[in-house]
Amino acid sequence: MDGVFNSPKTIGVILMGGTGSRYGGNLPKQYVKVKGIELFMHVAKDFENNPLIDEVVFVASLDYFPLIGEILAREKYTKKYTYALSGATREESAYNAVTMLSEKEDKNTIVLITDADRPRSGRCINEIVEKVKVGGVAVAACQVTDSLAISEDGEHITQYQDRSKSVLLQTPQGAKLWILKKAMDKAGESLSRFTDEGSIVLEMLQFAPLIAKTSSLNYKINTVEDMKRFEEETL
Repeated sequence: MDGVFNSPKTIGVILMGGTGSRYGGNLPKQYVKVKGIELFMHVAKDFENNPLIDEVVFVASLDYFPLIGEILAREKYTKKYTYALSGATREESAYNAVTMLSEKEDKNTIVLITDADRPRSGRCINEIVEKVKVGGVAVAACQVTDSLAISEDGEHITQYQDRSKSVLLQTPQGAKLWILKKAMDKAGESLSRFTDEGSIVLEMLQFAPLIAKTSSLNYKINTVEDMKRFEEETL
């Protein structure tokens, strides 16, 4: 109806293309069960249970689409979802999802991109969405508590960093769809050198991401020890 404001749609994107080389095992770690469900389902369920999320995109290798579908069916997943093909790198996977969404969604759609192996990343959805509405782009980050330094050769400390001005970047990272697409298109062949969406937007478009403050508990599962830690913390 004329005169009625429609809030932008919000879509969660879960990147699941990693092979889990650092974790080891027969399956990529996002499909390993912890506390009765696969690791990626901890994020997927947070997206499912949050009313701000309208749809979820699972970005994975085509070979894993059937397995993902079986898991979602088993868990009686109620949120609307679709798939996108993963790429050779994290950002190529994100770009594939953004490109797919650009072909069918409004340019002001809010897109939240997170990692399947960061099981608590769904806990800060609300703050990310609100900050994207204000500033167009936002990233999850926590304050640095340890000392920081740069080592040019891996053997010696060459420069100390001011930790009071540093944050640890996490996911989700969110932005308006048109901002992500424009920044990624501009990055072109250099896209693969980036490791997160906020850095692409900052370098390509000079849009400074807003920070959604999280905690060190929003860590990524890289090793068997990380998985054990997560399992123990969620008992």
